Amino acid sequence: MSSEELVRALGELAVSLRRRRDGSNAEKRALLKWLRSLSGEELASLCCVEDVGFVKTLLHMAARSRGSSGGVQEFQLLPRTVGGASGIQSKRAATKTPPRTAPREFVKRPVVRTVDGDVVGSFYSREYEESSRKLLRGMRVLNTLQSCDTVALSMEFFQPAEKKGAKFAEFFQLMEVISRGAFLIECPSEATLKHRVWGEVKWLKEQGYYSLQALFVNQIELNIWTSWKQRKKDTSTKIPLQVVPPLVQTPHRHNMIDHVSLSVTAIVKVLMMVVHG
Repeated sequence: MSSEELVRALGELAVSLRRRRDGSNAEKRALLKWLRSLSGEELASLCCVEDVGFVKTLLHMAARSRGSSGGVQEFQLLPRTVGGASGIQSKRAATKTPPRTAPREFVKRPVVRTVDGDVVGSFYSREYEESSRKLLRGMRVLNTLQSCDTVALSMEFFQPAEKKGAKFAEFFQLMEVISRGAFLIECPSEATLKHRVWGEVKWLKEQGYYSLQALFVNQIELNIWTSWKQRKKDTSTKIPLQVVPPLVQTPHRHNMIDHVSLSVTAIVKVLMMVVHG
């Protein structure tokens, strides 16, 4: 076995042990039971993030990832600061508060090599890499109130067919892998949920640098926690449907999202053609 194969094997073992250690708490089990009781449209709506700046940021990250040499590309959002509010500002911080519709500034993880030429960075299992590609292919950009203001997941992830007795099995598996087994493990603070667009759950904060897929899953988790807490206060609370036009009635409603949206990868290809054309 080569040193590279040994490192990957040890990394895979560490990922497996961590997932086993995190386990599942009582609130997470209750939350998952509720999520599986939802319709495909309801769960898909919880996975929508309606924010122009957020969508633009994901697209810019995806564009920065194109042409990179394999693996998972990692980024870090820069903090938003008000120009002149502080005499001392981080060199990596934005110098002024941009408009709400502007994309967030971010940096890509710098490439650090050892004296032997090995790249120093986070370990990602093959399962993570495959899940990241699958999630990126399934991300869709929608027009809700304005052009390209919502990012969602393809309805393929929310088909009614059950796998291994668990409803929406593929969706939950992707969430677990991308969050490294920490999906819905701990409820975020009230302050984080109040400003959930750009909020960060504990597992994302701990990563420091993260993939754009992890950033999206982080927002999905914040949406779910917000809806869950609202439901605990009032069980009659309904989830607003965002993925299906309200006036369209068709027996194939679950496919509607794919007819009124564009994939993230398709949009990035067009952007790159415009930039380099």
